[in-house]
Amino acid sequence: MTPDAARSGVLGLGLHVALGLCSLCGRRAAAFGPRPPNERWKFTTGGFVESSPAMSADQSTVYVGSSDNNLYAVDAASGTQRWKFATAQGVVSSPAVSADSGTLTGTVYVGSSDNNLYAVNAADGTERWRFTTGGAVPCTPAVSADQQTVYVGSDDGNLYAVDAADGTERWHFATGLSMQPSLALSADQRTVYVGSHFYLCAINAADGTERWTLTTGGFVASSPALSADQQTVYAGSHDKNLYAANAADGTERWRFTTAGEGEGGRPAVSEDSATVYVGSDDKNLYAINAANGTERWRFTAGDAVVTSPALSTDQKTVYIGSQDYNLYAINAADGTERWKFATGGPVISSPALSADQSTVYVGSYDGSLYAIDAADSTPRARPGTVF
Repeated sequence: MTPDAARSGVLGLGLHVALGLCSLCGRRAAAFGPRPPNERWKFTTGGFVESSPAMSADQSTVYVGSSDNNLYAVDAASGTQRWKFATAQGVVSSPAVSADSGTLTGTVYVGSSDNNLYAVNAADGTERWRFTTGGAVPCTPAVSADQQTVYVGSDDGNLYAVDAADGTERWHFATGLSMQPSLALSADQRTVYVGSHFYLCAINAADGTERWTLTTGGFVASSPALSADQQTVYAGSHDKNLYAANAADGTERWRFTTAGEGEGGRPAVSEDSATVYVGSDDKNLYAINAANGTERWRFTAGDAVVTSPALSTDQKTVYIGSQDYNLYAINAADGTERWKFATGGPVISSPALSADQSTVYVGSYDGSLYAIDAADSTPRARPGTVF
């Protein structure tokens, strides 16, 4: 064989190998999918975790309730227990923290199925005071901006305003019906929005008198959410609709109909007030045009989505839990899946993001609180792929 022929053969073989590698790369790229995120840590309680986690103001501690009757304080970095506070029955209420919750004077407020709202020392888990209602307190409390008042609903049919310093009642508003959803405070602190049975109500925060009521066709199980400009309040109802109401007078702006019997937790509203994200028990997370109530996109999970969506500060990712046992990270622009993380039980707990957006915290019916790497979406090969 001449040198020229040998060189030609080598070049031909090289081209064949290169083309084969390109084909292989193409098949490999097609086999890649979203990579499940890293689990930073897992903290296990003695019961299911329906309560949604809350972060201390300094981001050092995660607080969460469990059906084992306890409120837990967990180190945000390591997942180790700092303390636990025992109530007489399950804690499905999500905690609310004071603005100074990272200090010795900070307070965690949480409801229990033992009919009490508790104020707990954030530093050591000792009780500051308790306020007793006539029914279970599954609702998440809301703390006023001046830190002087705590608002909470009870299954006894009342919305309460409680003095944050000593736990005495300031006023109560009687709905006459069980109050499962949590509430929302207007930015100017003048109005409390809450759902009760067939109604979305606006209550004067100063004295507990009614400002307005919007009637829906079903139980308002969703917690209300306000647009960034405070002009619109959103809430879901068991009549299958998400309602957008004028925050000033309660007139209906629009309604969006899903296929589910009820909408999920509190809707999330984009920073520019252009899009509303809400889950439904029809297995979908919906992105809805806030201006006219039309659908932008939907993401379908494997089971009901009853958690409140969490929106990243860059507005690019929506995090939701599902009863299919997964936590999902969804592209906020088009509804495509970035990644999912599997737990050992239904995810009823709403996810919470750390202030630096690096970690997602969420509870599961498997009894655990998880800390998950929010950023890990590096492609990986799907199991079983052969190269």
